[in-house]
Amino acid sequence: MQAAGTRDNAVGCVARMLLVGSGSAVVPVDAVLPSYLAALPPKEDWEESHVAYKALCHLLAQGVQAGVQAGVQAYKALCHLLAQGVQAGVQAYKALCHLLAQGVQAGVQAGVQADKALYHLLAQGVQAGVQAGVQAYKALCHLLAQGLQAGLVTHGARTACTQDAVLPSQAACVSLVNTHV
Repeated sequence: MQAAGTRDNAVGCVARMLLVGSGSAVVPVDAVLPSYLAALPPKEDWEESHVAYKALCHLLAQGVQAGVQAGVQAYKALCHLLAQGVQAGVQAYKALCHLLAQGVQAGVQAGVQADKALYHLLAQGVQAGVQAGVQAYKALCHLLAQGLQAGLVTHGARTACTQDAVLPSQAACVSLVNTHV
């Protein structure tokens, strides 16, 4: 077993070496530090306590400095990653806007095409309806003319005096339709 005073002197010696060479290969801080911390506080040689705690504060300051430097490096890396993320986000936003613009443009073009097709179909329907109406009108005029002629033939003398004044002939009805259509 060691005497407490001897151990306190060893702690003071290690403390002085840490103060002088903690940043070099002279003192392997990682190997010495666990035993050093276990030997604190000094038990008998109180004169060693000042240098022992001064070395401890020195190590803490180096750790803080190293921690700050590591924090600065981490901050720079984080800022770099964030900048890349923002840039990627901006690029994604631009791509999305481009796709939306293409979609809107395609939608407008599809709407124009649908409008043209609908107009074409309506025009065809109107034209077909007009043609069908004309055909129906011609057929109706034809039937009326035939019916009137048949009625005239049947009723003979009574209608004979009014034939030219009241009832049109089939040819006159067709001619009337063709000139107005």
